[in-house]
Amino acid sequence: MDLRQFDSKCVRIIDCRGDVFDGFCAWNSPEYDLDSWGREEECLQIGAFLFYPDDIRSVEILEDVGGPYGPFRDAFGTLEELIVADGDVFIDDALESEETLHVLRLLNCLEAHRHDAFPGRDRIPELLRTLLRYRTEPAVCEKARQLLDAWE
Repeated sequence: MDLRQFDSKCVRIIDCRGDVFDGFCAWNSPEYDLDSWGREEECLQIGAFLFYPDDIRSVEILEDVGGPYGPFRDAFGTLEELIVADGDVFIDDALESEETLHVLRLLNCLEAHRHDAFPGRDRIPELLRTLLRYRTEPAVCEKARQLLDAWE
């Protein structure tokens, strides 16, 4: 499979365990991957998640069909669930994404889990206030304000 064709595309990756990951991805060359991650093999990267050829069962490019979540079929997915489960350090990093839809999906996931326990849960209001200081996209700011109001 030619992984380069998925560079800078919104994709759905199904891994070898059957887990589904949706998001905007980058193709990493073997050289880049060796320098960044210590493994000399090409891979696809969505956020902080790396997918090597042996990890990938299938990849498809997602087209924006004009639904409520852009090219995504759901408000959030496995990627966002794992980020929230891993806690505030990963949430903070993901909120800095340049991809507005990734940030919105994470905010949707946080909303769904606002009553759940996870590492650093008490830092979420602080992270949302920081997000509101630096982001300008209306949809992100509106969702963050709603979530902050509900959280506090």
